[in-house]
Amino acid sequence: MSLFIGSALSIGETAIKQIPQRVTPCHFCAHGGLFWTRIVVTKPTVIKGSQIDARFHSFENGVAVPIRASTGTDRACLGTKSCIVGEYRRRLPAKFSGILNCWLGRTYFSAWTEKPESGIFLSIYADKFHFAATSSDSGARTGTVTTSRGSFRTPVFMPVGTRGTIKAALATQIASIGYEVILGNTYHLMLRPGAEVVESFGSLHGFTGWPGHMLTDSGGFQVMSLGAKFSESGATFRSVYDGSTHTVSPERAVELQEMIGADIQMVLDVCSMLPASRDQIKTAMDLTHRWALRARQAKSRSDQAQFGIVQGGIELDYRAESAKCVVDMDFEGYAIGGLAVGEGRAEMLRAIDATIEHLPQTRVRYLMGVGDPIGVLEAISRGVDMFDCVTPSRIARHGTAMTFAGKLHLKNLAYQRDQGPIEKGCPCEACLNYPRGLIRHLVTVGEPTGGSLLTLHNLTFMHRLIDAARVAIRDGSLAKLVSSIRDSWGS
Repeated sequence: MSLFIGSALSIGETAIKQIPQRVTPCHFCAHGGLFWTRIVVTKPTVIKGSQIDARFHSFENGVAVPIRASTGTDRACLGTKSCIVGEYRRRLPAKFSGILNCWLGRTYFSAWTEKPESGIFLSIYADKFHFAATSSDSGARTGTVTTSRGSFRTPVFMPVGTRGTIKAALATQIASIGYEVILGNTYHLMLRPGAEVVESFGSLHGFTGWPGHMLTDSGGFQVMSLGAKFSESGATFRSVYDGSTHTVSPERAVELQEMIGADIQMVLDVCSMLPASRDQIKTAMDLTHRWALRARQAKSRSDQAQFGIVQGGIELDYRAESAKCVVDMDFEGYAIGGLAVGEGRAEMLRAIDATIEHLPQTRVRYLMGVGDPIGVLEAISRGVDMFDCVTPSRIARHGTAMTFAGKLHLKNLAYQRDQGPIEKGCPCEACLNYPRGLIRHLVTVGEPTGGSLLTLHNLTFMHRLIDAARVAIRDGSLAKLVSSIRDSWGS
């Protein structure tokens, strides 16, 4: 289909040229429901929204069917930033699949734009994913995240199912505690049993029997901790199972997570262990941004949300820069990554503050890898909505219980004849049925049942802590709860 090149025009003081831009056809297989796309321009460009006419055609059974045009608003895209210049929504037949062609016509770019067509892409958005705040207390907030599967409340803590399930616990037990979301690890699942195997069960939900929501990380943190090498092409690392070498690109990370089929996927990122130099942090952050843009382009499932990740270490200016850059890519949610990796709590909180300032109120915010009670509550008070961490279940398997009065190290001899529950008032199976003395015996002799009971207790504690935070936010008493936990657990 031919397009014309217009003559030079003058708008205000700027001479610009009419350059209709053809976009390479975007192949996709829609999953039915609402298909929502946006055209995004990433090259240095000045766009006059009144001149934008974004036109689409889908090809159904070989016949071009026009899809409604869209018009954007005045935007200025500078440097590596991106901006939305048009969008459309259309409900597709449940079994529709085909090719979507789109182009920008009657769109005016400034004369100094270089090859703008290479910076235009079509992104696929989750059709039902959104976040709505329901109450607030200073910076803290409660809310509801709605997905194609249903909804879950925030703040929320997600237990980590490294290989699809929580170690030493059944999916039914985790659900009975009240958890609505758990996390799966893409690094481990791609290696064992393989994303293709998980996909053959329909999704990770079908494979594991988990009835609620699931989020999969991209594996960036795991490969970093295993000494991976990072380049523009992706992360290269060795398998912890057989030593084989693998390379995962940003696009492959998206593909793997779409095969695994969780409700939320994370982009591949580069996490720097701290301490690290500013140069090291900047290099990792910039690569994370380039990878994030590629991941956004690669996404094809409209029933799956995708979160971008903010990096920048503990460098406050980098945190602000990264947040602005990732927000420009317009993800359904935003994660704060690269923390709890060697810095102190005060440094972590300053980095969170520098990030939150630049994240939109209308999107969910996720602090990755933080699960200590004080850190969680401090982050909630700053406006973070989602958390995950292996710590509650990991320390349980080593004999440590989490309580509102602090940690209990049940291997200590003092608990040998203790007939009381781990924590009075706790509704977990361990506290209702078994004394501290028995659990101490089990973990001391290495009986797995002890670790299982403590896992259920610690995850119940974290669920109760988050519930208490929600109530405190609604009552305006979160600061009092934070102070109480700090006194019990130590600052």
